[in-house]
Amino acid sequence: MAANRKEVANLDPAAARGKLNRLLETETELDEMLRETKRAAAELIESAQAEAEERIRGLEAELSAADLELRKRIAGERDEAIATIRTEGQLEQHELDALDDRRIDALAEYVLERVVGPRPGGQS
Repeated sequence: MAANRKEVANLDPAAARGKLNRLLETETELDEMLRETKRAAAELIESAQAEAEERIRGLEAELSAADLELRKRIAGERDEAIATIRTEGQLEQHELDALDDRRIDALAEYVLERVVGPRPGGQS
């Protein structure tokens, strides 16, 4: 650095003024480049944020649609299971309604014998 100072000190005033002007121009250009770079960076950040927000909205819409589809499928499966159980219940009810009183009495007697044992007097 000391060598640079000696060179500047040995320059004639016009040459020194010219170098100083060039230095100031370079500083001005660098300041402008820095401002432009900061502006471009801000635009990139803003653009990236907008794209991210758009992507999030798209994913939220997809998730909402998938949730709705899943809820519909589950409701359909639930309704189908309920219908199957009702049908089976109705079939069993018809089978039970078809039993005559003698058959019901015989089955009741059989259950009593199994649970309590044979009735006194040997009746079966």
